[in-house]
Amino acid sequence: MNKKAIAPILLSSVMIITSFSGCGSKTDKAAGTATSEPTGKTQVITDKQAEAITLPISKEKISLSYFAMPEPYVVTKMKGYADMVAFQEAEKRTNIAIKWREESYTDPKPKLNLMFSTGEPEDIIWDAYNANGGAKKLLDDGMILSLTDYVDKYAPNLKKLMKENPQLMQEISTDDGRIYMFPEIRLDPTTRANSGFQVRNDWLKNLNLKAPTTIDEWYTVLKDFKEKDPNGNGQKDEVPFVSLSRKKNSQSFTNFAPGFGILDVDFYVDKDKVKFGPLEAGYKDYVTTLAKWYKEGLIDPEYATMEAKNFDAKITGDKGGAYYAALSGNLGKYLSTKKDDPSFDLVGVQNPKAADGKSYAAVSAFGKMVPHGASIGKNNKHIIETIKWLDWHFSEEGITLFNWGIEGKSFTGKGQDKKFTDLIMKNPDKLSIEEADAKYAGCVLVQMPGIDDPLAFQQLKCATPQQLGASKAWGTMDTSRIIPPLFFDETRTQENANILSEANTYLDEMFNKFVMGIEPLENYDKFVQKLKEMKVEQVVKNYQESYDKAKKK
Repeated sequence: MNKKAIAPILLSSVMIITSFSGCGSKTDKAAGTATSEPTGKTQVITDKQAEAITLPISKEKISLSYFAMPEPYVVTKMKGYADMVAFQEAEKRTNIAIKWREESYTDPKPKLNLMFSTGEPEDIIWDAYNANGGAKKLLDDGMILSLTDYVDKYAPNLKKLMKENPQLMQEISTDDGRIYMFPEIRLDPTTRANSGFQVRNDWLKNLNLKAPTTIDEWYTVLKDFKEKDPNGNGQKDEVPFVSLSRKKNSQSFTNFAPGFGILDVDFYVDKDKVKFGPLEAGYKDYVTTLAKWYKEGLIDPEYATMEAKNFDAKITGDKGGAYYAALSGNLGKYLSTKKDDPSFDLVGVQNPKAADGKSYAAVSAFGKMVPHGASIGKNNKHIIETIKWLDWHFSEEGITLFNWGIEGKSFTGKGQDKKFTDLIMKNPDKLSIEEADAKYAGCVLVQMPGIDDPLAFQQLKCATPQQLGASKAWGTMDTSRIIPPLFFDETRTQENANILSEANTYLDEMFNKFVMGIEPLENYDKFVQKLKEMKVEQVVKNYQESYDKAKKK
């Protein structure tokens, strides 16, 4: 899955030069901390060995504030991260206590903006780059620290990982080379493949059909679902493809777009050229096909206004035949809900193949080694200790603790023989697997740097054979069209936002009109021309310039 359409960053045997003149570091020997001061020197990741980390990290207890937005599973049966056994154990081992500032999981940007507007960011900030202007502006404004020098000197574990995985440097640094966060890392493709097409496998068997792999095969399957009574109730009440609106692309038919050689919703890369789907020829074929399917009743007629609860009801009510959705929150949930129905079965299938025979991933997370990360706020008084604490999470001890919890309690075994105990898998207090994992370990549910262990991921997220099969299938899709992290200056950021705000509103409106047959497809060329008049091509140009700069880095 890691086949990017961008040349890897080259690591020489001597150093990685991150070419910019920025902030260096100075150690305050009396306080045992570091402050960030401009030195005018180019920062580098050298080939020198970083200072080893020994426990406890600090002889005296240190308290660090941490801005986080807990996953729902963390707060359903606990007050927050402070109740997590893994964090309690980490404090014992490192002598560093965390004072949590926990905000709502939804819509993090306004909360981050408000915090930064006060000029008093917490010592550690999770996903700080979501704030206005992104990581580059936060660095330029001095709200978060450039970590390049610190990583070079005090982060042996992350430094080693960067050397082994050149893509990592690109995903945690700006285009001018400033490292801005300690990342959550998903090295294994299956840990990134969290969503995909899901089809009623029992319906396929009832009609002697195979799981679809191309657009034509999808048409055959959906047509038979519509006409041949696969649920066996004697009525034509099936909804062949259940979908939410285009805006809710994590559960919509926008993921058919790769079958037409394009991606919808997001910008993408094709042979080092940045593209915007609606401006490409394949987009008309895509919309035309969806319009045909909608007219024939193959696509849910309620897709534009349907809510998630109605989406769920159609699947568990034996009305929906196929859909695109999450591995755990949908596939796992539906299998659990229908566990007493022996005939109910689902299978995960790849995105439909394009003309070149490849199945392209359409979700950006599939191609990213780094989905999240922790930055350090400007007022942190214990920078070096914070660096070492964050880096400790990439040590074997840290990886084990935050993926599995405590040996003998939440897991047993060594290496590939590790297994979660019944405390997690069959919790005596009736906690769900996710709730129990959140309480005792964390794995992908915890907002903390580290490496997501694919074995732990599979046991937690792939509790059924269907989920495991889906994860493996989705994890092998081609990710070369996923655009890498890009950076824009404040002028370009504002220009892009202004153009896309208007263009996307128009695009969503016209997309629905074309699909529903309200707007004749004869007017499609006028639609494209209107997007061009809205200066969407200027945004493509801006993205291309940023992409080219990132590639050179």
